[in-house]
Amino acid sequence: MRLGVDFGTPNSSIAHYADGRLTQVRLDPLGHNPWVESSLLYVDRGYEGTQIIDRFYTVDELIALVLRPLKQRAEEQLREACAGV
Repeated sequence: MRLGVDFGTPNSSIAHYADGRLTQVRLDPLGHNPWVESSLLYVDRGYEGTQIIDRFYTVDELIALVLRPLKQRAEEQLREACAGV
């Protein structure tokens, strides 16, 4: 399975394309808009990353923290492992 991700600020969404059909993944069933998830990031050191409590996170680590649960929700909803994003 492959997923398409619209990674944006302040929200992200995911879609799955199979058998000629595009299916959007429900990311937040209880939210105002279940098709999007908040993905706002704050970077305070010239696009290098940011300090959260007592740990510094690079931009790549911050993005992974957002994308990982989105991928997991898609896999759960579609009942299939994701081979690529």
